[in-house]
Amino acid sequence: MKSITHLLCVIGAILAIVNSELIAQTSRVEGGVRSLSGVDFYWETRLVPPVPPLDDSLAMWTLESGADTVHRVMVDRSRKVYFGYDAQVTVMKTESETTYRITFRPLSLTPEYQRILDADPGTWKMLPAPRFPAPRVVRSGEVLELTLLTNDAWGQQMTEYVTLQEPRRTGFNAEPPREFAFAGGPPRDFSAGDAELRLDRPRVTMSTRPVYTAEAMREKIARDGWAVNDATLTSPGEASGAIGWIYLPGRGRFLLSLTPRNGFRRAGEVRGTSLRFIVDGQTYNVVSSSRIAPATAAFNLYVLRQPEWKPTYRNANLDTIHIGSADRLEYLVGKQ
Repeated sequence: MKSITHLLCVIGAILAIVNSELIAQTSRVEGGVRSLSGVDFYWETRLVPPVPPLDDSLAMWTLESGADTVHRVMVDRSRKVYFGYDAQVTVMKTESETTYRITFRPLSLTPEYQRILDADPGTWKMLPAPRFPAPRVVRSGEVLELTLLTNDAWGQQMTEYVTLQEPRRTGFNAEPPREFAFAGGPPRDFSAGDAELRLDRPRVTMSTRPVYTAEAMREKIARDGWAVNDATLTSPGEASGAIGWIYLPGRGRFLLSLTPRNGFRRAGEVRGTSLRFIVDGQTYNVVSSSRIAPATAAFNLYVLRQPEWKPTYRNANLDTIHIGSADRLEYLVGKQ
């Protein structure tokens, strides 16, 4: 995640059953699920459009309070500000159906949250609480849209999608974990360019050897042998989009696509939760915590390297891995 500093100037909140027409190009910030008493609370956070990206100093947590309340917490440590909301869910059962009353309130400062801030929460500033609507009764699987933050200058918006579902079975008859994802905007026909990469807490292993031409490499191996040293970097984040990217210290940025694009060359393959590519004689192996491509087949991988690219957003650490994504190439390289 990258620059909240130049992102979010105007704060507001609008809750509605999803029917708005949003800009189609989005970036997934994060998502997850928390189990409450008799219901599972799912969320997914998206940034529209994905550029400029959010700052690395922004962190998000989901905390539970008792059996019926979730606290969604967003913290900008560089500015020492925080914001978020509480969601209280009441399960209402009748003979014919189960529904849920969800009530959104301003974020409350729980003891656990105070520990997250630091020993002196008084040095932090809570951004003004948005206005929340009256409690709403929904059915299982109904998706709610919560506009967390907007920036009129950039035309950018952070939106959270929330849904409530019956809890999955546990124990001997346990169900596998469910995933929740939602796309805003009007529907359109699917195209090959919509094929999406997902990098979920990726681990990247790369050779630490310098770059040689094929001829120079053969000469060096013949002269003094070759010991390949590998380095591994891990990102705790997640990114998904038509074009994924990985920044590696000293190597620049690698743009990754499942479909051919202008300036990209076929350099590797995607197989389930793994991908591998070779650029300038170097081999890069990436292992994701979930499936990278949306189907079970093996796919060609197209790569564009930007060797001089470095993160320029505030407080960016150039000595660690960074990941991101976009749904359109011009968001990353400009109009061509």
